[in-house]
Amino acid sequence: MNRRRPLFLIGSCVMALMSAVACDEKAPTAPEPPEAPGRTLLVGTVLHSLTRAPIAGAVVTVQGQVAPAPRSVVTNEDGTFRLEAVLSGVGVLTVEANGFQALTEELTLTGVEVRTELALVPTAPPPQPEPPFTTLVRGMVSNRLNNLAVRDATITFTAMMTGERFTTTTTNDGQFVLMDVVAGTVGDLRVEATGYWPNDQRITIELNQNLTIRLDPAPAVR
Repeated sequence: MNRRRPLFLIGSCVMALMSAVACDEKAPTAPEPPEAPGRTLLVGTVLHSLTRAPIAGAVVTVQGQVAPAPRSVVTNEDGTFRLEAVLSGVGVLTVEANGFQALTEELTLTGVEVRTELALVPTAPPPQPEPPFTTLVRGMVSNRLNNLAVRDATITFTAMMTGERFTTTTTNDGQFVLMDVVAGTVGDLRVEATGYWPNDQRITIELNQNLTIRLDPAPAVR
């Protein structure tokens, strides 16, 4: 019995030592959660690219990593805007305003506050129609039988589409001028003079037109 006791004591010591070593080992720890992305205040001004005047009512939209759900704001009277609590990172910024080309650019936000200036290019105005050319219509009114000039004859041109009327009378030598008639106008020309049958015809006005009108004498009334 006395010989077994040392062996028992030795085994007890070994077990105690192993327990102490196990206690000294550190238990595994859970991984730390990733840091939340920082928040950024985006402040900017939208300007006319040519005049540098502020553009009010422009819609500024941010989306992408910095704003998983698109966020929009409208510029103030002075063209400024603020987008708060935008995430730091990379995104796409779009600016739209009536009368201007839309602006789209990549945006990288870092830091607490980012300021930007955005210039919009005006859209090209629609082509304007060329103003109509006006012209003078000259002419001569004469007697068909003897080719003598007819004085004080009344010349009236009525445009078909607009109903606009142009009127003049012949001079002593039978000459007349209609002023400021639009070239290409289609209408009815009527020439009247005392002692003659009226002359009616449909004409198209041409540039620098020159007309020759011959009237048939009406029989004298007895």
